[in-house]
Amino acid sequence: MPLQAQQKISAADQQYFEAKIRPILIDYCYECHGDGATKGSLDLTTKKASLEGGQAGPGIVPNDPGKSWVIKRIKDLGDPMPPAGKDEVPEALVSELESWIRRGAPDPRTGKSAGVIKSEQDKEKAKNHWAFQKVKSPIIPSADLIFSGKLKGWIKTPIDAYILSKLEEQNIVPSPPADKWSLLRRVSFDLTGLPPSYCREGHMADLVVPLNSPAPPSPSLYSGNRHGRKIKMASV
Repeated sequence: MPLQAQQKISAADQQYFEAKIRPILIDYCYECHGDGATKGSLDLTTKKASLEGGQAGPGIVPNDPGKSWVIKRIKDLGDPMPPAGKDEVPEALVSELESWIRRGAPDPRTGKSAGVIKSEQDKEKAKNHWAFQKVKSPIIPSADLIFSGKLKGWIKTPIDAYILSKLEEQNIVPSPPADKWSLLRRVSFDLTGLPPSYCREGHMADLVVPLNSPAPPSPSLYSGNRHGRKIKMASV
């Protein structure tokens, strides 16, 4: 990547580019050299692409307007840019571009090019983007319709209705509730990283009760060095 494409610019230069230069590029260049259209393999929507240029050479050569393909094409009376039928770039704006290039062509644009709003049609299209829509209460899938209502007892919360609806779309039936021994194994792996020992099966009720009821866990749940260390580490 060219060194110029990696250099940071000042806040003043960034403000200058956004106020003076980007509008010129959007109004007179992007239609043919941006937004997916890159005539002559020249893309002017990013700093990196502008410096690398296209088939005819670098689009922008910092400090040298005369070698910058953009300036040469704008001033080319025989084959000007923008092409015939398009609005030509006013002389004052051409001078602005040349002045910008002479000062090193400071350009804050990084990464991939972004979409550009250039018309009222673009604005209306942007308004329809999901990010600009008002938040609406979603329609919760009916428990009586999912699996013909045969599994509505599985639904405990509205979120469960969405899950069950998606499972139905994939022809998947929910797994049955886990038994106490399976719950014990899950708790043991969470707390110790190891499966439960059969000799500690007597503690199974202490471990499982907190998962199935609001009853407080027995103090024996936290007894033993392994549990103490695990809980202490989790709290640090």
